[in-house]
Amino acid sequence: MLAKIVFSSLVAFGVLSANVEQFGSFFNEIKKEQEEVAAKEDALKARKKLLNNTHDFLEDLIFRKQKIKELVDHRAKVLLELENKYKKEKEALEKETRGKILTAKSKAYGDLEQALKDNPLYKKLLPNPYAYVLNQETFTKEDKERLSYYYPQVKTSSIFKKTTATTKDKAQALLQMGVFSLDEEQNKKASRLALSYKQAIEEYSNNVSNLLSRKELDNIDYYLQLERNKFDSKAKDIAQKATNTLIFNSERLAFSMAIDKINEKYLRGYEAFSNLLKNVKDDVELNTLTKNFTNQKLSFAQKQKLCLLVLDSFNFDTQSKKSILKKTNEYNIFVDSDPMMSDKTTMQKEHYKIFNFFKTVLSAYRNNVAKNNPFE
Repeated sequence: MLAKIVFSSLVAFGVLSANVEQFGSFFNEIKKEQEEVAAKEDALKARKKLLNNTHDFLEDLIFRKQKIKELVDHRAKVLLELENKYKKEKEALEKETRGKILTAKSKAYGDLEQALKDNPLYKKLLPNPYAYVLNQETFTKEDKERLSYYYPQVKTSSIFKKTTATTKDKAQALLQMGVFSLDEEQNKKASRLALSYKQAIEEYSNNVSNLLSRKELDNIDYYLQLERNKFDSKAKDIAQKATNTLIFNSERLAFSMAIDKINEKYLRGYEAFSNLLKNVKDDVELNTLTKNFTNQKLSFAQKQKLCLLVLDSFNFDTQSKKSILKKTNEYNIFVDSDPMMSDKTTMQKEHYKIFNFFKTVLSAYRNNVAKNNPFE
């Protein structure tokens, strides 16, 4: 009986053990599924969070992109405004300096027509002094001065000093001086040539005055030179025709003196240009001034001559001039020989050279001012 009970217990325990193993496996599967579900839920939560973050990031990105666009548009607008403002200021500065240069040239050359009309050498041109003297009812001191402009010997002539001498006596004295010939044809020829000279002066004067009145003309020096060349050619032609005409020799001398006076006035006028340089505020203004100067249709040699006129108008002492010219020459050699300048155009090189020259002159001038006026 006992054995039966023991056997039954063992059987029951075996069955129970077998069931426990089955249930354990089942619970493990449930637990595993729960863990997987939990993991998926966590993954979904993480994904949802990531999506939310991505959404926020995209919204922020769109916002920032919009702001960047606004800033870029604003920057472009400001830059355009600045560019337009700078362009207008630059154009205004160029126009101003160009106007100053033209004004300086105009002052330098002066009103030739008026200058010639005011010049006694021009006013007193006498096609035929013999006829002029004979036609005077009286021969005044002014008449003597008129003739003296052309005929220096009149000043020392005893006949012209006598108060009792008649106009006929004085005309005869002119003949004796060899001032002109009694030959009628020769006198007529001399009169025609003298009139041609006078007309040439008037034409040259009017043409130059017209050029100077055209303020918009950039290369005015070029056209002024053309007028001068035309005039010189005409004057040379007249002079050749007058080689054997005695009367004309003195008139030619007088005319030459008149032109010299005009040229002197032109040279002195470059003081006006030096005043432009003296009042330059900075390198930008100096650069604009240089640009307008170098844009003239002149050869570099001609521009260099103008630069020398500018230098002369500053009235430096000899040593200062030599120093400025030496520095200028050294810089010009550097510009021509430096490999870094090989890609520059001729005009650009000219600009560098003249800009450096003006800057050197300006520096020397300001150093002199500071030295002479230490408290200014």
